[in-house]
Amino acid sequence: MIAIPWYWRWLAITALVAAFAAFFYGQGEQHESVRRDLIDAGRDAADAKRETTNAKALADAQTHARALEHDAADQMARIGNRYQEQLRDETTRRDRLITDLRAGTLRLSVPIRTASTQCLPATTDTGPGSDGAALAELQDAAAEFLIHLADEADRVVDQLDACQAVIVADRAVRQGSVVQREALD
Repeated sequence: MIAIPWYWRWLAITALVAAFAAFFYGQGEQHESVRRDLIDAGRDAADAKRETTNAKALADAQTHARALEHDAADQMARIGNRYQEQLRDETTRRDRLITDLRAGTLRLSVPIRTASTQCLPATTDTGPGSDGAALAELQDAAAEFLIHLADEADRVVDQLDACQAVIVADRAVRQGSVVQREALD
């Protein structure tokens, strides 16, 4: 048998132990790498699921917000249309009154006090529902001025009503969006 010097034996044993250690270390690293990959994959799947849920919630919120905007726009259009219709009706009414006034079928008069030295021609209305007070008929220009003034006052009131309707509608929409934001939080 061949005699192997002792230092070669130790060197062979050390090399064999180092090879086993390197092999098992590599196996451990590979196992740890697989374990980390599994953990990362699980975390990525959870993140993807959370992102999908968040994206769906955001899409639902945007859809709801668009529906609210659409409803608000429809409501503003209805308010605008109603306002324009009222303006047309009042213009028609005013024009009809002025036409009747010019045709002589409408007379505007004001009550006056009668004096013994009266210079103005006055009429006393004795028809049904009158109290017998003396009346003075307005000139056509003054009557038209008063009709235009009353029409302008009606327009201001209608405009104020439309503004109030817009404010009420806007507050209702804002209240809906506040409720929506609270539901998302």
